[in-house]
Amino acid sequence: MDIDKILAFISLLGVVQGLVMGLIFIISYKKKKASLFLGIFVIVYALNLLQDPLCQLGFFTMYPQYLMTPIYFYWSLFVFFYIYVAHISSLPKSKLIYLLLIPGLIEQVIGIVNTFKDIDTQWEIYRSDLYLHTIYGSMAYSIIIGLITIIHINKHIKTIDDYFSSSEKKELQWAKLYATFGIFFILIHLLLPSEIIQTDWFGVLSKTTNVALLYWVMIRGFFQKTVVLPRMEHTGKKESLDCIGRSKKTSKDKNDLSRYTNVIEDSNALILSKKLYVKPDLTIVDLASELDMHPKLVSQSINSILNQNFNTYINGFRIERAKEMLKEPKSDLSIDGIGLEAGFKSKSSFYTAFKKFTKTTPSKYKY
Repeated sequence: MDIDKILAFISLLGVVQGLVMGLIFIISYKKKKASLFLGIFVIVYALNLLQDPLCQLGFFTMYPQYLMTPIYFYWSLFVFFYIYVAHISSLPKSKLIYLLLIPGLIEQVIGIVNTFKDIDTQWEIYRSDLYLHTIYGSMAYSIIIGLITIIHINKHIKTIDDYFSSSEKKELQWAKLYATFGIFFILIHLLLPSEIIQTDWFGVLSKTTNVALLYWVMIRGFFQKTVVLPRMEHTGKKESLDCIGRSKKTSKDKNDLSRYTNVIEDSNALILSKKLYVKPDLTIVDLASELDMHPKLVSQSINSILNQNFNTYINGFRIERAKEMLKEPKSDLSIDGIGLEAGFKSKSSFYTAFKKFTKTTPSKYKY
Protein backbone atom coordinates (compact mmCIF):
# COMPACT_ATOMS: atom_id res chain seq x y z
CA MET A 1 0.00 0.00 0.00
CA ASP A 2 1.62 3.32 -1.13
CA ILE A 3 1.60 6.53 0.85
CA ASP A 4 -1.25 8.12 -1.15
CA LYS A 5 -3.54 5.21 -0.36
CA ILE A 6 -2.62 5.41 3.32
CA LEU A 7 -3.45 9.13 3.38
CA ALA A 8 -6.71 8.51 1.55
CA PHE A 9 -7.70 5.71 3.94
CA ILE A 10 -6.91 7.78 7.04
CA SER A 11 -8.88 10.74 5.69
CA LEU A 12 -11.80 8.54 4.61
CA LEU A 13 -12.15 7.22 8.15
CA GLY A 14 -12.50 10.76 9.41
CA VAL A 15 -14.95 11.70 6.66
CA VAL A 16 -17.30 8.75 7.26
CA GLN A 17 -17.28 9.00 11.05
CA GLY A 18 -17.54 12.79 10.94
CA LEU A 19 -20.56 12.80 8.66
CA VAL A 20 -22.34 10.16 10.74
CA MET A 21 -21.64 11.83 14.10
CA GLY A 22 -22.36 15.28 12.69
CA LEU A 23 -25.83 14.16 11.61
CA ILE A 24 -26.42 12.61 15.03
CA PHE A 25 -25.51 15.89 16.73
CA ILE A 26 -27.80 17.85 14.41
CA ILE A 27 -30.70 15.43 14.96
CA SER A 28 -30.33 15.92 18.73
CA TYR A 29 -30.52 19.71 18.25
CA LYS A 30 -33.80 20.06 20.16
CA LYS A 31 -32.31 18.41 23.25
CA LYS A 32 -29.23 20.64 23.29
CA LYS A 33 -29.07 23.75 21.12
CA ALA A 34 -25.29 23.75 20.97
CA SER A 35 -25.46 20.32 19.28
CA LEU A 36 -26.59 21.99 16.05
CA PHE A 37 -23.36 23.97 15.75
CA LEU A 38 -21.23 21.06 16.94
CA GLY A 39 -22.85 18.88 14.26
CA ILE A 40 -22.24 21.48 11.54
CA PHE A 41 -18.64 21.90 12.70
CA VAL A 42 -18.00 18.14 12.65
CA ILE A 43 -19.50 17.78 9.15
CA VAL A 44 -17.50 20.76 7.84
CA TYR A 45 -14.36 19.32 9.46
CA ALA A 46 -15.03 15.94 7.81
CA LEU A 47 -15.60 17.50 4.38
CA ASN A 48 -12.27 19.29 4.63
CA LEU A 49 -10.65 15.83 4.79
CA LEU A 50 -12.36 14.69 1.60
CA GLN A 51 -9.73 15.83 -0.89
CA ASP A 52 -7.33 12.89 -0.53
CA PRO A 53 -9.98 10.15 -0.94
CA LEU A 54 -11.41 11.90 -4.01
CA CYS A 55 -7.97 12.29 -5.56
CA GLN A 56 -7.09 8.66 -4.83
CA LEU A 57 -10.33 7.54 -6.51
CA GLY A 58 -9.49 9.69 -9.52
CA PHE A 59 -12.67 11.71 -9.10
CA PHE A 60 -11.23 15.00 -10.35
CA THR A 61 -9.60 13.26 -13.30
CA MET A 62 -12.92 11.77 -14.37
CA TYR A 63 -14.98 14.84 -13.46
CA PRO A 64 -12.68 17.89 -13.73
CA GLN A 65 -15.73 20.18 -13.95
CA TYR A 66 -16.21 19.67 -10.19
CA LEU A 67 -12.75 20.93 -9.28
CA MET A 68 -14.08 24.18 -7.77
CA THR A 69 -17.11 22.59 -6.06
CA PRO A 70 -17.32 24.27 -2.60
CA ILE A 71 -17.04 21.18 -0.41
CA TYR A 72 -14.25 22.74 1.66
CA PHE A 73 -15.02 25.38 4.27
CA TYR A 74 -11.71 27.06 4.93
CA TRP A 75 -13.29 30.31 6.14
CA SER A 76 -16.00 28.68 8.25
CA LEU A 77 -14.41 25.79 10.17
CA PHE A 78 -13.13 27.68 13.20
CA VAL A 79 -16.16 29.97 13.21
CA PHE A 80 -18.58 27.07 13.70
CA PHE A 81 -16.43 25.78 16.56
CA TYR A 82 -16.39 29.22 18.19
CA ILE A 83 -20.18 29.51 17.91
CA TYR A 84 -20.50 26.05 19.47
CA VAL A 85 -18.22 27.10 22.37
CA ALA A 86 -20.23 30.29 22.83
CA HIS A 87 -23.42 28.24 23.20
CA ILE A 88 -22.08 25.79 25.79
CA SER A 89 -20.18 28.36 27.83
CA SER A 90 -21.56 30.36 30.75
CA LEU A 91 -21.15 33.74 29.06
CA PRO A 92 -24.05 35.66 27.47
CA LYS A 93 -24.67 34.76 23.83
CA SER A 94 -24.61 37.58 21.30
CA LYS A 95 -26.26 37.27 17.89
CA LEU A 96 -23.38 39.32 16.48
CA ILE A 97 -21.19 36.21 16.47
CA TYR A 98 -23.13 34.96 13.44
CA LEU A 99 -21.64 37.85 11.44
CA LEU A 100 -18.37 35.94 11.59
CA LEU A 101 -19.93 33.48 9.14
CA ILE A 102 -20.10 36.11 6.36
CA PRO A 103 -16.61 35.40 4.90
CA GLY A 104 -17.46 31.69 4.78
CA LEU A 105 -20.77 32.44 3.08
CA ILE A 106 -18.97 34.55 0.46
CA GLU A 107 -16.50 31.68 -0.03
CA GLN A 108 -19.35 29.26 -0.75
CA VAL A 109 -21.13 31.64 -3.16
CA ILE A 110 -17.94 32.21 -5.14
CA GLY A 111 -17.29 28.47 -5.18
CA ILE A 112 -20.76 27.76 -6.55
CA VAL A 113 -20.34 30.43 -9.26
CA ASN A 114 -16.94 29.03 -10.27
CA THR A 115 -18.43 25.53 -10.56
CA PHE A 116 -20.47 26.68 -13.58
CA LYS A 117 -17.44 28.04 -15.42
CA ASP A 118 -15.63 26.03 -18.07
CA ILE A 119 -12.85 23.64 -17.06
CA ASP A 120 -9.99 25.77 -18.43
CA THR A 121 -11.18 28.79 -16.45
CA GLN A 122 -11.50 26.71 -13.29
CA TRP A 123 -7.94 25.43 -13.65
CA GLU A 124 -6.71 28.96 -14.26
CA ILE A 125 -8.41 30.14 -11.07
CA TYR A 126 -7.11 27.14 -9.11
CA ARG A 127 -3.51 27.86 -10.14
CA SER A 128 -3.72 31.64 -9.71
CA ASP A 129 -1.99 33.73 -7.06
CA LEU A 130 -5.37 35.11 -6.05
CA TYR A 131 -6.60 31.63 -5.10
CA LEU A 132 -3.38 31.01 -3.13
CA HIS A 133 -3.75 34.32 -1.30
CA THR A 134 -7.35 33.38 -0.49
CA ILE A 135 -6.11 30.19 1.18
CA TYR A 136 -3.55 32.19 3.18
CA GLY A 137 -6.28 34.66 4.11
CA SER A 138 -8.48 31.85 5.43
CA MET A 139 -5.58 30.62 7.55
CA ALA A 140 -5.07 34.08 9.05
CA TYR A 141 -8.81 34.40 9.68
CA SER A 142 -8.86 30.98 11.37
CA ILE A 143 -6.00 32.03 13.66
CA ILE A 144 -7.92 35.16 14.67
CA ILE A 145 -11.10 33.16 15.38
CA GLY A 146 -9.02 30.60 17.32
CA LEU A 147 -7.59 33.36 19.51
CA ILE A 148 -11.08 34.79 20.07
CA THR A 149 -12.22 31.31 21.12
CA ILE A 150 -9.39 31.00 23.64
CA ILE A 151 -10.13 34.46 25.08
CA HIS A 152 -13.81 33.54 25.35
CA ILE A 153 -12.99 30.31 27.22
CA ASN A 154 -10.65 32.16 29.60
CA LYS A 155 -13.47 34.58 30.47
CA HIS A 156 -15.80 31.62 30.91
CA ILE A 157 -13.36 29.93 33.32
CA LYS A 158 -13.10 33.10 35.39
CA THR A 159 -16.90 33.30 35.56
CA ILE A 160 -17.52 29.73 36.69
CA ASP A 161 -14.79 30.01 39.33
CA ASP A 162 -16.84 32.84 40.84
CA TYR A 163 -19.97 30.65 40.92
CA PHE A 164 -18.93 27.05 41.56
CA SER A 165 -16.78 25.43 44.21
CA SER A 166 -16.08 22.61 41.77
CA SER A 167 -15.38 23.59 38.16
CA GLU A 168 -14.64 20.08 36.95
CA LYS A 169 -16.18 19.36 33.50
CA LYS A 170 -17.25 22.99 33.30
CA GLU A 171 -14.01 24.73 32.32
CA LEU A 172 -14.01 23.66 28.63
CA GLN A 173 -10.27 23.11 28.78
CA TRP A 174 -10.54 20.50 26.03
CA ALA A 175 -12.06 23.10 23.69
CA LYS A 176 -9.31 25.55 24.59
CA LEU A 177 -6.72 22.87 23.88
CA TYR A 178 -8.30 22.12 20.50
CA ALA A 179 -8.24 25.80 19.52
CA THR A 180 -4.59 25.99 20.59
CA PHE A 181 -3.70 22.90 18.55
CA GLY A 182 -5.56 24.33 15.56
CA ILE A 183 -3.62 27.60 15.69
CA PHE A 184 -0.37 25.69 16.12
CA PHE A 185 -0.91 23.49 13.05
CA ILE A 186 -1.98 26.43 10.90
CA LEU A 187 1.19 28.28 11.87
CA ILE A 188 3.23 25.20 10.97
CA HIS A 189 1.70 25.16 7.49
CA LEU A 190 2.33 28.88 7.12
CA LEU A 191 5.91 28.93 8.37
CA LEU A 192 7.45 25.65 7.25
CA PRO A 193 9.06 25.49 3.79
CA SER A 194 6.91 23.86 1.11
CA GLU A 195 9.61 21.20 0.64
CA ILE A 196 8.84 19.85 4.13
CA ILE A 197 5.06 20.23 3.86
CA GLN A 198 5.01 18.20 0.63
CA THR A 199 6.96 15.26 2.07
CA ASP A 200 5.19 11.94 2.64
CA TRP A 201 5.97 11.78 6.35
CA PHE A 202 4.55 15.27 6.95
CA GLY A 203 1.41 14.34 5.00
CA VAL A 204 0.85 11.24 7.12
CA LEU A 205 1.49 13.17 10.34
CA SER A 206 -0.82 16.01 9.31
CA LYS A 207 -3.73 13.80 8.19
CA THR A 208 -3.44 11.47 11.18
CA THR A 209 -3.41 14.42 13.56
CA ASN A 210 -6.43 15.99 11.88
CA VAL A 211 -8.45 12.78 12.05
CA ALA A 212 -7.41 12.22 15.68
CA LEU A 213 -8.50 15.76 16.60
CA LEU A 214 -11.83 15.20 14.85
CA TYR A 215 -12.47 12.03 16.86
CA TRP A 216 -11.41 13.81 20.05
CA VAL A 217 -13.80 16.72 19.46
CA MET A 218 -16.65 14.33 18.65
CA ILE A 219 -16.11 12.34 21.85
CA ARG A 220 -15.67 15.35 24.12
CA GLY A 221 -18.55 17.19 22.49
CA PHE A 222 -20.83 14.19 22.92
CA PHE A 223 -20.33 14.19 26.70
CA GLN A 224 -20.02 17.95 27.20
CA LYS A 225 -23.02 19.59 28.85
CA THR A 226 -23.97 23.23 28.48
CA VAL A 227 -22.69 25.18 31.48
CA VAL A 228 -25.59 26.95 33.17
CA LEU A 229 -24.95 29.42 35.97
CA PRO A 230 -27.15 29.33 39.08
CA ARG A 231 -29.50 32.29 39.16
CA MET A 232 -28.29 35.17 41.32
CA GLU A 233 -31.54 35.79 43.16
CA HIS A 234 -31.82 37.23 46.65
CA THR A 235 -34.17 35.05 48.66
CA GLY A 236 -33.36 36.48 52.07
CA LYS A 237 -34.55 39.58 53.87
CA LYS A 238 -31.39 41.15 55.26
CA GLU A 239 -30.86 43.91 52.71
CA SER A 240 -31.66 45.01 49.18
CA LEU A 241 -28.83 45.46 46.68
CA ASP A 242 -28.42 47.36 43.48
CA CYS A 243 -27.28 45.82 40.18
CA ILE A 244 -23.60 45.61 41.19
CA GLY A 245 -24.17 44.08 44.61
CA ARG A 246 -23.83 47.18 46.80
CA SER A 247 -26.42 47.94 49.44
CA LYS A 248 -28.85 50.66 48.44
CA LYS A 249 -28.69 51.93 52.02
CA THR A 250 -25.02 52.88 51.79
CA SER A 251 -22.87 54.54 49.15
CA LYS A 252 -19.49 53.42 47.87
CA ASP A 253 -17.30 54.56 50.76
CA LYS A 254 -15.26 53.15 53.64
CA ASN A 255 -18.39 51.47 55.01
CA ASP A 256 -18.14 49.00 52.13
CA LEU A 257 -14.93 47.54 53.51
CA SER A 258 -16.47 47.06 56.93
CA ARG A 259 -19.57 45.44 55.46
CA TYR A 260 -17.52 43.09 53.26
CA THR A 261 -15.39 42.11 56.24
CA ASN A 262 -18.47 41.24 58.26
CA VAL A 263 -19.78 39.11 55.38
CA ILE A 264 -16.52 37.15 55.26
CA GLU A 265 -16.54 36.62 59.03
CA ASP A 266 -20.13 35.38 58.93
CA SER A 267 -19.36 33.22 55.92
CA ASN A 268 -16.29 31.62 57.52
CA ALA A 269 -18.19 30.82 60.70
CA LEU A 270 -21.13 29.32 58.81
CA ILE A 271 -18.98 27.21 56.48
CA LEU A 272 -17.01 25.75 59.38
CA SER A 273 -20.00 25.18 61.65
CA LYS A 274 -22.11 23.44 58.98
CA LYS A 275 -19.15 22.00 57.05
CA LEU A 276 -20.61 23.35 53.82
CA TYR A 277 -17.30 22.78 52.05
CA VAL A 278 -17.84 18.99 52.02
CA LYS A 279 -20.63 19.49 49.47
CA PRO A 280 -18.84 18.97 46.12
CA ASP A 281 -21.40 20.94 44.10
CA LEU A 282 -21.65 23.90 46.48
CA THR A 283 -22.35 27.16 44.62
CA ILE A 284 -22.15 30.75 45.73
CA VAL A 285 -25.94 30.87 45.53
CA ASP A 286 -26.13 28.03 48.07
CA LEU A 287 -23.79 29.86 50.43
CA ALA A 288 -25.65 33.16 50.01
CA SER A 289 -28.93 31.42 50.76
CA GLU A 290 -27.48 30.03 53.99
CA LEU A 291 -26.24 33.52 54.90
CA ASP A 292 -29.58 35.10 53.93
CA MET A 293 -27.74 37.52 51.63
CA HIS A 294 -27.60 38.38 47.95
CA PRO A 295 -25.02 36.23 46.08
CA LYS A 296 -23.45 39.33 44.51
CA LEU A 297 -22.70 40.74 47.96
CA VAL A 298 -21.02 37.48 49.00
CA SER A 299 -19.05 37.33 45.75
CA GLN A 300 -17.93 40.93 45.98
CA SER A 301 -16.87 40.42 49.61
CA ILE A 302 -14.72 37.40 48.71
CA ASN A 303 -13.13 39.27 45.81
CA SER A 304 -12.53 42.50 47.72
CA ILE A 305 -11.34 41.19 51.10
CA LEU A 306 -9.62 37.94 50.16
CA ASN A 307 -8.73 38.72 46.54
CA GLN A 308 -10.02 35.26 45.63
CA ASN A 309 -12.76 33.73 43.57
CA PHE A 310 -15.40 31.50 45.13
CA ASN A 311 -13.74 28.30 43.91
CA THR A 312 -10.42 29.13 45.58
CA TYR A 313 -12.18 30.34 48.72
CA ILE A 314 -14.06 27.05 49.30
CA ASN A 315 -11.10 24.90 48.29
CA GLY A 316 -9.12 26.60 51.05
CA PHE A 317 -11.46 25.07 53.64
CA ARG A 318 -11.26 21.69 51.92
CA ILE A 319 -7.48 21.70 51.89
CA GLU A 320 -7.30 22.58 55.58
CA ARG A 321 -9.64 19.69 56.36
CA ALA A 322 -7.63 17.35 54.14
CA LYS A 323 -4.41 18.37 55.90
CA GLU A 324 -5.98 17.55 59.26
CA MET A 325 -7.09 14.11 58.05
CA LEU A 326 -3.72 13.40 56.44
CA LYS A 327 -2.03 13.91 59.80
CA GLU A 328 -4.48 11.75 61.73
CA PRO A 329 -2.47 8.67 62.83
CA LYS A 330 -5.38 6.19 62.88
CA SER A 331 -7.18 7.24 59.72
CA ASP A 332 -8.49 4.32 57.66
CA LEU A 333 -9.05 6.47 54.58
CA SER A 334 -6.75 6.39 51.57
CA ILE A 335 -5.34 9.65 50.28
CA ASP A 336 -7.90 9.67 47.50
CA GLY A 337 -10.65 8.96 50.02
CA ILE A 338 -9.50 11.90 52.14
CA GLY A 339 -9.86 14.18 49.14
CA LEU A 340 -13.41 13.02 48.53
CA GLU A 341 -14.24 13.26 52.24
CA ALA A 342 -12.95 16.86 52.27
CA GLY A 343 -15.35 17.83 49.50
CA PHE A 344 -13.39 17.41 46.29
CA LYS A 345 -15.22 15.85 43.38
CA SER A 346 -12.34 13.78 42.05
CA LYS A 347 -8.77 12.71 42.66
CA SER A 348 -7.41 15.07 40.00
CA SER A 349 -9.16 18.14 41.42
CA PHE A 350 -7.91 17.24 44.92
CA TYR A 351 -4.29 16.83 43.85
CA THR A 352 -4.35 20.00 41.74
CA ALA A 353 -5.80 22.13 44.56
CA PHE A 354 -3.52 20.59 47.18
CA LYS A 355 -0.43 21.36 45.10
CA LYS A 356 -1.68 24.90 44.52
CA PHE A 357 -2.20 25.60 48.24
CA THR A 358 0.72 23.70 49.78
CA LYS A 359 3.29 23.48 46.94
CA THR A 360 3.51 19.74 47.56
CA THR A 361 1.50 16.58 46.98
CA PRO A 362 -0.82 14.93 49.54
CA SER A 363 1.51 11.89 49.71
CA LYS A 364 4.58 13.95 50.53
CA TYR A 365 2.62 16.01 53.05
CA LYS A 366 1.37 12.88 54.83
CA TYR A 367 4.74 11.20 55.12
